[in-house]
Parts: sequence; structure tokens; C-alpha cells
Amino acid sequence: MKSLIAAGLVAALAAAPLTSAQADVIYSFTQTTHTTQSPTSSPYTGATLPVITSFTLAVTDEAALNGFSAYSDNFNFTGTRPTQLEGVVGLSFNLFNAPQRRGTVSFDLNDFVTPPPFGLPDQARFRIDISVAAGGLLSGLVRVDTGMENSWLSFDGTASVFGRFASDGTSLCTANDSQPGCTFSGVQTTTTTVPEPMSIALFGAGLAGLAVVRRRKA
Repeated sequence: MKSLIAAGLVAALAAAPLTSAQADVIYSFTQTTHTTQSPTSSPYTGATLPVITSFTLAVTDEAALNGFSAYSDNFNFTGTRPTQLEGVVGLSFNLFNAPQRRGTVSFDLNDFVTPPPFGLPDQARFRIDISVAAGGLLSGLVRVDTGMENSWLSFDGTASVFGRFASDGTSLCTANDSQPGCTFSGVQTTTTTVPEPMSIALFGAGLAGLAVVRRRKA
């Protein structure tokens, strides 16, 4: 009977497909210049701190290889383009030292997939319109308006990224006809996760089973 168990484990390993778990490609934006600051004057007094925007987007390796387009917009309900986020598995958009909220404001993929109703007072709005350029980097726009702060990033398919931040809570970055907020810049990079191959996991489980059988036989 024990030999039959061992033979069954070996057969299962032989029949197991040599496949890998799903890898993801992660695009990250890192801000490098800090021109957006909290005011030191009324009505929002406090320490002068740089407002930092960060952004990451994770897609399946298949989507990155074949090209993908990510689109969602509740800034303007034009009805001309449906939401398209197939292949996107994760998203993070953060504002650190947000002046009016005195802290960090964070949003994830769910906020972009199912945005709240448009038009509510101080209601956050989201827009993403991004695709992969020929060189493998992002091209397009990501924008978040919290109702208090407004930050957006422009990608052009190169490592350099242009950004803009505006808030009524700052004397330096107020958005109006004469002062459209503050500008900043940064870089985008890509990384690929390296998951454990399923064949290795199966092989390890098989060895553990064989060890149990051998120990019982001994």
C-alpha cells in the first residue's frame, strides 16, 4: 500500500504542468523635485512641508507584453468611452503632506474602478488614461481631485514625468487663471515580480509526501 502511495505521488509530479504563477509588471512614479509646499500664512498655518505625489500601477505580464490601455474617468460624464481596466491588477495613488488634510491621502484601484457619484461637495474624482508606449513605459495621464487637493501626472513614454499640484489650502499652489498650481517632476521605472514556479511548489510537496512514506516504512 505504501509503495502505491509513493508511486501515486511520483505520477502526480510527472503529470503536473511546468507552469509558473502569474507575474506582474509594476510601473512606479517617484517624485524628484519638491516645489509644492504647505503655506506658512493664514488661513492654513503650519510647518512648510513638501507635498509628495506617488503612483504605482501593476498589470499582468501578458498585458504588459501585448500592450494595454487603462481608462476610467468620472471628471466628465461624456459617455463616449467605457471604462477599460482589463489587465490592471493594482493601483496606488498617494499624496503625502496634503495641506488641507494635514496628512496622507491614499487611493487604490477600487476607487478608479467604482468611482463615487460625481458632483457631491468635496467628493474625490478620478481619471486614468494610460497606455504602454513603444519603449515599454507609460504614456498618458493620471489625475486625482480630492475636493481639496488636485494632483495629476503626465507620462510621455520616457522615464521623465511631469506633474502638477493645486490646492486652495496653499498660498503657493492655488489654482486660478494666473496661477495654475505648482509643477514638479519625477521618473518612472518598471519592475517585474518573480513568482515561485508552480512546478517547484509541487515538487516540494511531493518530496514531503515521499519522506512521510519512507519514515513510516522505516
